[in-house]
Amino acid sequence: MQASKLFFLALGFISVAAVDKCQSQPVTDFAVALGPILSPGASISFPGSDKFANATTRYSAYGAPDFAVTVDVATEADVANTVSGQHLFVSDKHIPANNISSLSSCYMSQMVKVANAHQLPFLATSGHHGATISLGRLRCGVNINLRALHSVEVLGGGQTALIGGGTLTLQVTEALWKHRKWTVTGICECTSLLGPGLGGGHGWNQGRYGLGLDQIVEANLVLGDGSRIVVSADSPTPICSGACAAPYRIYDVPDTNTWVVGRYTYTQDKLEALFGLLDSFVANGAQPVELRHWTNFLRMPDVDPVHAVFVTWIIYEGTPEQAAPYTSKMEALGPVATAFNTTAYPGLAVLTGNDRGAKLCAENGDHILRFPIDLRGFNVTAHRAAYAIFDEVSRTYPALGGAIMLNEGYSVRAVQEVPAGTTAFPDRFNNLLLSPSFRITPTDHDDGGTELHRIATEAGLRMRQTLFEGGGSPDLHTYVNYGLGLETLENYYGHEEWRLERLRALKAKYDPDRKFSFYAPIA
Repeated sequence: MQASKLFFLALGFISVAAVDKCQSQPVTDFAVALGPILSPGASISFPGSDKFANATTRYSAYGAPDFAVTVDVATEADVANTVSGQHLFVSDKHIPANNISSLSSCYMSQMVKVANAHQLPFLATSGHHGATISLGRLRCGVNINLRALHSVEVLGGGQTALIGGGTLTLQVTEALWKHRKWTVTGICECTSLLGPGLGGGHGWNQGRYGLGLDQIVEANLVLGDGSRIVVSADSPTPICSGACAAPYRIYDVPDTNTWVVGRYTYTQDKLEALFGLLDSFVANGAQPVELRHWTNFLRMPDVDPVHAVFVTWIIYEGTPEQAAPYTSKMEALGPVATAFNTTAYPGLAVLTGNDRGAKLCAENGDHILRFPIDLRGFNVTAHRAAYAIFDEVSRTYPALGGAIMLNEGYSVRAVQEVPAGTTAFPDRFNNLLLSPSFRITPTDHDDGGTELHRIATEAGLRMRQTLFEGGGSPDLHTYVNYGLGLETLENYYGHEEWRLERLRALKAKYDPDRKFSFYAPIA
């Protein structure tokens, strides 16, 4: 059955609630206009249907966008009718297309024009992991679900791959591994590749190759009026055709690819020793490219029924003997539990709790509140104070007992080799990515968690302020992909006036009507 016929059947799924909440006629008119354009494999769905629910369920439902209709694309031709409102960092020589268009939604001019004609806002989605409350500004809009566009094509020279806009990290890793290739992806298997890359893109391989955004060879963009451009290493030029995918740098996997993953659990009395040791690993930015470390604050009542504990992963690219200078020091601290494994690169996600089946990948309606901060090193005094806040609030309020605090430490060698003045990404000088993260499950009996939101927000902001004051920097830097939406423009995009002026000027030029203003928008 053709997509246009499927569309008319789908019209019957518009729920009464959706009609009451939104103006139903513009939504219906939009779908009527779009239906005949889509390919046979595409579909249009509305609130009240399983397809709509599957396409709009998110990692965090807090401040989520409000959609009145979803388009599930199935071919590149469908994506010629798609648009996005996410952020994009590319070279300063290009358009840093923050809120202009998502790489995962290139060549989408027809749908932009149809949506504009019916005065409907729009957003393209793939991994569904964006958790900033600014997404909630989208009301009664069009969701463009790109998950079916999960292609990975290694190109002729073997130095780039064409990555589809809906491709998840797990799919990228598996597809490239068959060719003995790899690249820079996020560490969580269920996020998309291009989505995190639009805001930077930290990952296991960043010490060797740079951030995810540094791997983007060119970007095909649709502007808010439906016009199309491509940005590359030289300059933006008009384009007329193309595929919904991004050329992305890939690399040969070394002949010997062994990784060591050590997992160490410590009680709270080890805080000073543990983070002092980790700070020595960071070495003021000189951390070896072979070494990565990741530490969580969390509650584990079977280990300590009173206080939150620490779980640290040492991830080392090499043999157990080569990792020993680091793992032996972790063991010398006296962990209460230790696990030690070796694996090839694709096995890292499972061993670090970042695999597709992990809680981090659950889309169950929970509210995730994160309070990121980037730092140059660990100040153990500030960390003790931040831990005390975390420990107290997660103990006092059992509904917040699933909170964690992320302490991510990747090598930054290749990240910092990129001159700061040649990139719109503002924060290449910090060495650590930290983020208190609170998970709330709203229920009817607690008013949807409103009081818990207040408590978690207050605690998260206090923790971040404590870490900031101990960090020694005059300016607060927050990773835009982790942002809650309470951060300032400077926190996200840099404190240099020249950088903000350039972003604002480009925003005014390429998105004067502010069509892309849903993910950490540039004011």
